[in-house]
Amino acid sequence: MPELFGMNRNACWIILLERGMAGRFFRLFSGFFLLFVLCAESPGGGEPTVHLRFWYSWTGPHRLALEGLCKEYEHRNPHIRIETLQVSNMNQKLLPAVAGGIPPDVVVFNRPMISNWAAENTFTALDSLIHRDGIQAEDFLKACWDECEYGGQIWGIPVNTDNRVFFWNKKIFREEGLDPERPPRTWKELEEFAERLTRRDASGRLERVGFFPLWGNSYFFIYAYQKGVRFISEDGRKTAFNSPEALETLEWIVKFARTYNIQALTNFRTGFGPQTQNPFITGKVAMMVDGSWEPDYWRQYAPDLEYGVTYAPVPEGGEISTWSGGMALVIPRHSSRVEEAWDFIKFFTAEESQEVLARSWNIPSRKAVIQRLHETMPEPWRICADLMDKSHFLPKTPIQDFLFEAIDRMTEVAIFGSKSPQKALQDTAQDVQSALDKFYTQKSYPLLRWSRVIFWSCLIGILILGVVFYLSKTRGCLAAYTRHDILEGYLFAAPWLIGFIFFTAGPVLVSFLFSFCDYRVLSPARWVGMNNYREMVFEDPLFWKSLWNTAYYTAFHVPLGLCGALLLAVLLNQKVRGMRFFRTIFYIPSIISGVAVSVLWMWILNPEYGILNAALSKIGIQGPGWLTDPAWSKPAIIVMSLWGLGAGMMVLLAALQGIPRHLYESARIDGAGVFLQFIYITVPLLTPALFFNLVIGIIGSFQIFTQAYVMTNGGPLDSTLFYALYLFRTAFQSFRMGYASAMAWILFAVVLSLTLVQMRLAKRWVYYETGGPGK
Repeated sequence: MPELFGMNRNACWIILLERGMAGRFFRLFSGFFLLFVLCAESPGGGEPTVHLRFWYSWTGPHRLALEGLCKEYEHRNPHIRIETLQVSNMNQKLLPAVAGGIPPDVVVFNRPMISNWAAENTFTALDSLIHRDGIQAEDFLKACWDECEYGGQIWGIPVNTDNRVFFWNKKIFREEGLDPERPPRTWKELEEFAERLTRRDASGRLERVGFFPLWGNSYFFIYAYQKGVRFISEDGRKTAFNSPEALETLEWIVKFARTYNIQALTNFRTGFGPQTQNPFITGKVAMMVDGSWEPDYWRQYAPDLEYGVTYAPVPEGGEISTWSGGMALVIPRHSSRVEEAWDFIKFFTAEESQEVLARSWNIPSRKAVIQRLHETMPEPWRICADLMDKSHFLPKTPIQDFLFEAIDRMTEVAIFGSKSPQKALQDTAQDVQSALDKFYTQKSYPLLRWSRVIFWSCLIGILILGVVFYLSKTRGCLAAYTRHDILEGYLFAAPWLIGFIFFTAGPVLVSFLFSFCDYRVLSPARWVGMNNYREMVFEDPLFWKSLWNTAYYTAFHVPLGLCGALLLAVLLNQKVRGMRFFRTIFYIPSIISGVAVSVLWMWILNPEYGILNAALSKIGIQGPGWLTDPAWSKPAIIVMSLWGLGAGMMVLLAALQGIPRHLYESARIDGAGVFLQFIYITVPLLTPALFFNLVIGIIGSFQIFTQAYVMTNGGPLDSTLFYALYLFRTAFQSFRMGYASAMAWILFAVVLSLTLVQMRLAKRWVYYETGGPGK
């Protein structure tokens, strides 16, 4: 076809069509495309390619080792392609994938959480595959293997482990006249060493802390295990930690908080930097119980650091104990490639692969690999591995996430002095027991029958449409052609209407239905009637706490925001040169990302090196712990929220410029000064804009989330646990979607009620140009 060369694409197609060549050209192109697809799907003419989706959360050297193993597996199995995805917040992203029936095929999952998810039948039980292929539990560390078991079944294969051990800074020991090779062995010695190693400046501010039990990856658990505390009974249905041993442990932790002053400790902790400026590296903390992975970071960021590692000091008469966690490989429910996923898991947990992972400072889960590498690995690695014989693991319970959060809240309440250790322990045990009872009794409620829901929904929808059609026929005096035009209008709007019904109105109505159910996403919804609302009002103190926090924030944020926006609008309404520039400067902060603003204000409000406290110190005022003191945390966020006055300012500025100038001229002729003009002209004519800002401000205040989530995560002492944040935790961390739906409808009712009250009151104070209030 030489005559086609040099022609444009359209001319070529015209010639092809004229000569009847288009059909042959299309068939030839289709044949080449089909051949390409077949070749791509069958490399080398062998088996069809299988795509295995693999999710993990590892970073750094662990990720590099993992990616290398995936490439090696692909090399050995040419028909398989591993599609890896590094995922943060694994739980929140895995949940919708499993619930939607499109999960990954293999997941590196947090082993302590397996019981929580296995209780909802989220993963594929591996027992039959284990027995078929002869995988032996004895080949793995006992704590690791046992942690993968729940309800008599194995849900994952342990891939590595970690541990909690005691680190001490030998250089600081030497400077303070202590033997750098002799760490404290008991709790009593630890208290003595901590007091000796703590340093304060001339004003009494902390410069270095000897030791604090809750710093590092330790938590209450490791010290409780040393006292022989059990958290859950053997049958998994009763709490067991409301004991004298647990109380002694909590009182011992509280003693440290009182010795140092907990507020001084929390302020001091805000000066800790990222991993590269770890407080142990910088010498701000002399001793710490932390995870076995820390030395791997220290050798990168502080290669000259002199430190020792051993087991955590024990109480008198206690036992050497630690607690371990780590990861396991699991196969989510609904995976369509179970056999391929299982083959990959066997490869990934084989001794050869475990050796590769160990080189990235992982402690293998296989005993043989630990024994083989023991003499070649650094001393901290060896000590951490040896202590696995003394290791406990977090309780296996279907409410593991709730238990962990409850224990963490218990220690916080006790060290801040909000409750006595005994009261905090008793209340926490009751809360955990209540959560256990709810979980085990949920199956006694009837399943929600979706067939009935769909039937009645369709019937009600048809009745509504019928009534609308009937009324339009009998009451509407519309000509036939008008009704025809209306029908055509609805047909044209049908795409939007269908989308609105299925993707907006539908989910809203379903959430209302779920508010009367016990629905945990991964298990079927069960009808519980008003139980969610009853629990919220009479049994859940955090509901009232979050509602109070939100009301407090709204009560101060909205008036301050209105006054601040009005002040800015008046100032920026002046006729001076360059005013547009200043308007832009004041407006821009209101459109900056909430996360970015929150991070910025975390630095400004930092009690140790923040610019605000530094400025206050220049005038002789000692700044508070803005985000670390329960009494100041809400005021701090209120102050920060004034950063976004620009949006309200623009509305009021537009309203100001709409006020007729002759009104001011008339008032000036009558002798009214600036203040009287503002009170009797400006404010009344601004009331519609003020009312708009008031309504929008209250609605927005009740939805505050980002600032608390980023800056404080609800703390300290739940002082910034706002309603939306608590709702988010309930839905996407505890997965109690039924309870969260009930919370959402309560929020809707509160906001709607406040809006209606404002609408009612607006008739008394909002002035319109048509003549007075309420017109």
